[in-house]
Amino acid sequence: MDQRDKIWLIDDYSARRTFTHKTTRDGRWRDFSQGGTFRSLVKGFRDYIRAGEPMHPDYLGPERFDDSNIWSYDAEGMKAVREKAGAIPVFRQLIAEAP
Repeated sequence: MDQRDKIWLIDDYSARRTFTHKTTRDGRWRDFSQGGTFRSLVKGFRDYIRAGEPMHPDYLGPERFDDSNIWSYDAEGMKAVREKAGAIPVFRQLIAEAP
């Protein structure tokens, strides 16, 4: 976070700082080497850092139409990841379904 309360990310490929807020560059982030799913996750973390707005756990491994998720976890693995994420405040707590 800089002195203007803007969030930057160090890109793992370019090793450069990436500005994570809207710019006039067609909405693209300079020196960001990842895809749109990871970018959405970074935006969620950015908003949590700046405003305390928790993310929905489905940001972790968004579901596809064929009952899989974008990061290829099996159903049990994805459930475990979301449950662990639910234990930290950056992710919104989900209400457990009744049996």
